[in-house]
Amino acid sequence: MNWDLGDGEGVLLSSSRLHISFNDLYQRNGPWDIGIVSHGNDAKIFAFLDEDCSIGSKVALFATIDCMNELIFIAVSSDVTAQARALKLAMRLSNLS
Repeated sequence: MNWDLGDGEGVLLSSSRLHISFNDLYQRNGPWDIGIVSHGNDAKIFAFLDEDCSIGSKVALFATIDCMNELIFIAVSSDVTAQARALKLAMRLSNLS
């Protein structure tokens, strides 16, 4: 299956802070801000959030690979520094130990 993020933007519908995880790597390196992003007309995407995201705001979505070689999504507030902040969060998620 091919996945296309289209314009790569969405709206943050909900957010929470994950303090406890079944995954030991996420548990040791947390807590993590997570949320649900509305993308397009129908898609709702679970994403790790940058700390500047707020419910109802536009976010930029990025797909990356975490430390367990799994596809994950990252959402950051949509502005001129979005790519740099997404890269910083992606590096944190891909280098868990």
